[in-house]
Amino acid sequence: MLFAVESRRVKVAVKLLAEVDVLITNFTLADRVSHFYWQELDDESPFAKEETAIFKAYQLLDKTVGSVKQKLPHDSHLLIFSKIGFGPLLEYVRINDYLKDAAFLAYTDQGSIRWQKTVAFEAVQGSHGININDNERYENGRVSWADYPKIRNDLIEYVKTIVNPRTGLPLFNKVICRQLGHTWRDRIFAPAVAMR
Repeated sequence: MLFAVESRRVKVAVKLLAEVDVLITNFTLADRVSHFYWQELDDESPFAKEETAIFKAYQLLDKTVGSVKQKLPHDSHLLIFSKIGFGPLLEYVRINDYLKDAAFLAYTDQGSIRWQKTVAFEAVQGSHGININDNERYENGRVSWADYPKIRNDLIEYVKTIVNPRTGLPLFNKVICRQLGHTWRDRIFAPAVAMR
């Protein structure tokens, strides 16, 4: 599925080249695959390097660069960069589990989120952001705008108390109200609380 999505993104980017003066495209395949398949590169892995998902992702990205480069006018510039590096994933934290423990979130018996009883939830797994389940934005939202600031502040104070069980240190170095410093439009889509 990830490879199919990236292939579509490539086709769109190549098609747009003829219509724009500047094109910025974020090819996310290597990032997504590296998060979940890094263990295939471990010394004990049964996979040959050429068989790993990460190797295949980079092969596709290499072909992508070639396709884009072929379509560029001869006087064009092509800039390629990676914003992050990778290494093995040694631990994994599900913020929703902590939110459940503090009664901010409820699960059904099947393990999905029970929205009518949920006050806050992780924005996107691994995003280090928490959304408030407000009734202005979400169909099954439970929190009114009048209660939103208090819930957000309670979330910030709670998340600051979460301890890394392995180290005994705070799980996050910084916990902030994401809306500070953002435009009104960004506030609608940004998580209520951001952590790092």
